Amino acid sequence: MSQPASGTSTVLVVDDHHDVNDFLVRCLGREHHVVTAYDGKEGLEKALAVKPNAIVTDLMMPEMNGAEMIAELRKHPELAHTPILILSGDTDEEVKKQLLDGAAQDFMSKPFANQDILVRVRNLVRTQQLQERQRQDKAVTEALYRVATSFASELDQQKLLQLVTDEATQLTGAHFGSFFFNVVNAQGGIYQLYTLSGVPAEAFAGFRMPRATPLFGPTFRGEGIIRADDIRKDPRYGKWGPQPQGHLPVVSYLAVPVIGRRGEVHGGLFFGHPQPGRFTEVHERIVFGLAAHAAAALEKVRLVE
Repeated sequence: MSQPASGTSTVLVVDDHHDVNDFLVRCLGREHHVVTAYDGKEGLEKALAVKPNAIVTDLMMPEMNGAEMIAELRKHPELAHTPILILSGDTDEEVKKQLLDGAAQDFMSKPFANQDILVRVRNLVRTQQLQERQRQDKAVTEALYRVATSFASELDQQKLLQLVTDEATQLTGAHFGSFFFNVVNAQGGIYQLYTLSGVPAEAFAGFRMPRATPLFGPTFRGEGIIRADDIRKDPRYGKWGPQPQGHLPVVSYLAVPVIGRRGEVHGGLFFGHPQPGRFTEVHERIVFGLAAHAAAALEKVRLVE
């Protein structure tokens, strides 16, 4: 297995010949993180584990051949669109046509040159990344439309904010999501939990309401989005020490302020996950759009009241 470089894509190579796998690791490893498997069964297991951007597989293998592995892969929604390049010593055009008419995207006859397969895989990865971005954009658009449609006639503040919290939690894959109101009293700023999604309310029973610490303060001051792959190691917040016992386990962290048209910070949307690196720039865009809807809805409700 090649060592992953920062920001590279992942390619799964499945071939029962060690020399072929080693060659592909050396060749593809210049641009991609390469994971190897030596039969279709192992390839299926690793594909489900690492969710590769592309798969390069031999056709004839023991345990489970390439065609059987592809058929099984396509039964899993998360792998249904992963592009696949088949390698085979069989150059029969009818065989090639059958494979490409099925679930594979490309075919190469053995032997092949380094540059040829590098270009083929590069194109597959780019296609996968473009398609994934299009699917994500569609999901964002649909979510914003659902929220906007619901907001058009709904004047119940609780229902509106719960809808935003639920949609954002689901679309980001967060373990939990929440909305906190920005409340000012005689002691200054305090933050009140208003909606919760993904975990029962009891999970927050022993949770002290956040205050203007370096972690929470920027969100309630409307200073921008905060996203951390591992809040425990982030130099901005790691110095605050371990999370207290009974606290919801948060490693990945995402926080987005909810700001009105006149610059008033109504509150913040907060999301956590116990595993690192779960939130992306796409998730930022999703929550940013939903936060704008939440701000508009809050102002509409207050105007009506």
